[in-house]
Amino acid sequence: RGLGEVSIITLLKLVVSPALVIAMAYLAIAWGSTVSELWIKAAILLAAMPTGTLAFVIAQKHHTAEQRVSGAILVSSIVSVVTISLLISWF
Repeated sequence: RGLGEVSIITLLKLVVSPALVIAMAYLAIAWGSTVSELWIKAAILLAAMPTGTLAFVIAQKHHTAEQRVSGAILVSSIVSVVTISLLISWF
């Protein structure tokens, strides 16, 4: 139930979020920032982590979208094995 929404949440969290961090890192470097490459890689990996359980706690507290959020946590945790592995091999 809600597989389309769960898929969109997972795509945003595992693909779009790290892509935005990569874009911001390139912009920071282009603007002359001296941020270490290690910190940039760490930020990208943190952005690529699966959806956290805090989202479920908030959904449960407000009694909204609990099933969708728990589905997003499950799916993003499974898919993140692939996406994080790809990012690490890209580094």
